[in-house]
Amino acid sequence: MRYLKKKEDMRKLNLMLAMLLLCAASSVCAQYGFECTYVSQSSGYMEKAYRKEKKEIDPIMEKMLKAMSESKSVYRLVFSDGKVIFRKLEEGSVKNGLNEIYYDLATGTKVVQEECLGKTFIVEDTIAPIEWEIRNETRMIAGRLCTKAVKKGDTSENLVAWFSPETPLPIGPAGYGGLPGIIVQLDYMIESYVMQDDLKALEQAPALAPPDKGTKVTRAEMEEIKRSKRNNGAIPSGGFRIDFNNNN
Repeated sequence: MRYLKKKEDMRKLNLMLAMLLLCAASSVCAQYGFECTYVSQSSGYMEKAYRKEKKEIDPIMEKMLKAMSESKSVYRLVFSDGKVIFRKLEEGSVKNGLNEIYYDLATGTKVVQEECLGKTFIVEDTIAPIEWEIRNETRMIAGRLCTKAVKKGDTSENLVAWFSPETPLPIGPAGYGGLPGIIVQLDYMIESYVMQDDLKALEQAPALAPPDKGTKVTRAEMEEIKRSKRNNGAIPSGGFRIDFNNNN
């Protein structure tokens, strides 16, 4: 019992430290603005899984797998006054539906703009804290010495973040963060996001606002829309679609 209590106390302490870090980052950087660019592309997860399961691959699937491996989308992350915007600039042939994420570190709220079959939706939500397990493993990524972190309890390592302690901002791509440093690379199942350039200081901190174009739905309603379309065969189970006419 004493061990369990100690373990729970440590969990609470880690969450408190994470919140303090968020507040500190917001106040210290309140008068400044930063931006950087990320590129997302296939992590190779689905291709490896499919090739492992299938001994022979038909030409159509081979074309799909090739398009997935070559497709890249470009995003810009902007941080200002404790708020973050992660916005798509260019889309590759693989459509993941994510247009923009806005989140406020002070209030713990976020707004996501997504597309599903030509329709735009707005989802207002709260930031769900992730309990990270920081590993004793480092790697050079984009000229930065990064430390590995895995979602606690994720033995398959489906969610892996490489963060840079030299920039103690608890932010990252696709709405992920909560680590003692900016996330330089995020590997999440079928996608990887990698920072392409260093943080650029902005002369004037921009006033960031959440996206407002689209039909407002709850997160549960958004998931039901995706599930309904998926069951009808309108979108594949991965939640993305492939446009073979896109030459990006």
